[in-house]
Amino acid sequence: TARYLESVELLNRWFDRPAVTTDLITGFPEETEEEFAQTLDFIRKCRFAQMHIFPYSRRPGTPADKMPSQCENAVKSRRAHEAQKVADEMHRDFMRGSIGQTLPVLFETEHDGVWTGHSDTYILVKARGEALRGKICPVSIKLAQDEALFGEII
Repeated sequence: TARYLESVELLNRWFDRPAVTTDLITGFPEETEEEFAQTLDFIRKCRFAQMHIFPYSRRPGTPADKMPSQCENAVKSRRAHEAQKVADEMHRDFMRGSIGQTLPVLFETEHDGVWTGHSDTYILVKARGEALRGKICPVSIKLAQDEALFGEII
């Protein structure tokens, strides 16, 4: 974890607000409550922009399937839920950090004059405009709400 955190810190030092993301599996066999608490502390230190979190799922024939001390499904689900709450908080913080910035956005779809696309950090962005499909436009971000940023095309 020390080397991983060092890599995240280097990315943050050399790039302007990089969107560092990761996957997390909770409830791997033999994972203790103390180890899970350390995992939550670690992901908070990394300040991930986004995470995909899954409870561990046994796969017959794998070495992990034969390991002792399998976590109960309720424990795996609870840990995944707790980790997701931390991930959601970090994601909202990352999005709020975009307010006042201008981001390049690749627009993809339109509904009632509002175009939706993704920023270069893969955050969903919405803005009003015309005929934007497939275009990359600079967008001044005004608001972060739910799972999207809202802004004005410059």
